[in-house]
Amino acid sequence: MSVVTLTTKSHNLSLKVVEKGLHVFSISFKDKHGKEHEIIIGPENPEDAVKDRRFLHSLIGRYCNRLPHDKLTLPGGTTFTPESFGSPETSLHGGPASSGWDQKPLQRLRGDEVTLFSAQEVEALKSQYGEEAAGVWACESADGEGGHPGKVRAEVAIAVRDIQEEGVVGEVVLVYRAKLLEGDETALNLTQHWAFNLEASENARNGPGAMTDVKQHLYQLNSTQCLELAPNTALPTGHLIDATKWRSGACNFKTTKKIGDPYPQDGLDDYSVFDRRMKPADSKVVVEGDVEQVGNVFGPEATSGQLGETVAKLSSEKTGLSLEFQTNQSGVQYWSGHGGYDGSDARRRVHGGKAEAGTGDGYVEPPALAMEFHEIYGAWMHPELKEIGWDTVLKKNQIYNNWVKMTVKSK
Repeated sequence: MSVVTLTTKSHNLSLKVVEKGLHVFSISFKDKHGKEHEIIIGPENPEDAVKDRRFLHSLIGRYCNRLPHDKLTLPGGTTFTPESFGSPETSLHGGPASSGWDQKPLQRLRGDEVTLFSAQEVEALKSQYGEEAAGVWACESADGEGGHPGKVRAEVAIAVRDIQEEGVVGEVVLVYRAKLLEGDETALNLTQHWAFNLEASENARNGPGAMTDVKQHLYQLNSTQCLELAPNTALPTGHLIDATKWRSGACNFKTTKKIGDPYPQDGLDDYSVFDRRMKPADSKVVVEGDVEQVGNVFGPEATSGQLGETVAKLSSEKTGLSLEFQTNQSGVQYWSGHGGYDGSDARRRVHGGKAEAGTGDGYVEPPALAMEFHEIYGAWMHPELKEIGWDTVLKKNQIYNNWVKMTVKSK
């Protein structure tokens, strides 16, 4: 199992990624007081992380979140039926293991092998981040894979760097590019299913101990609306709903509040739409032509204007750590691990666990908060939703461009 470590020039902030499924296996650093933190939960062994289809920390494709397991029609008339997974009515996170990108091996590229990032961007990765701090990986998805039409190539850049500001540990950048190699149109919506616990390492300060959940974490979103979801399938109904009225206000994070105040009985698994409204041309989620039309996503112009706003923030009063996010995506799905964590799996030693499954020593709900930045799923099927951002249909001669920047801070 190939694991690559990316490290900033100061060697403080590091990220480990498993090349199969691009699972983010570790994000570790020292805070401003010299304490070490590992904010990624999971097993001790990378192989165990990859075979675990709770999807934590992996690349999700070709279509993240959910689509109906039904015959669907794209705007240009192409019909397809995404393979079912998760429930008989839905195709969850790209479908079964045979087609989901969380199980797909990705190849790390040399600079001269990169095709979906411009020469300027490749040079920026080297000069601004450094060869030890950045990488680009690629995969291809065949026509018909998972039931989806068209052959797709995707390239993903991951980079870390130091930020010379008081209280800032560093920055993590994820950039997803894709292009149709064959076919006229396909549904596409990529994300990283990474999840964070900013207090987990505190468990190991004095040896093994009880696991800290994230109910006391503070969460804030630049959002006043949620996707209304069908109760039995969690598929969008086609409407937005005021966050104060959705799930009794549990998803109203416009003002900073604790995740557990209140914590729904069935956990969090919801999508909030950011209050900004941007056309794809403004946010450059898709561009016509070649990669030169995207611009340098690693430069300051990528985060100018509305795209420079912090749209999500996760923080801990206990540790003084916070994560701030910028993105060109229309919203974020957040999942608290409901139904997946009962203490029976393995918990890392760095989190105070025994690293053994079946001991009752594992992670417990909610063990972390997954934050999946992506476009509104199934948007092309709903007139109200497809006007908010990109409709998630990639056409011939278009470049898909999705980026997320996470700034790690310490008080």
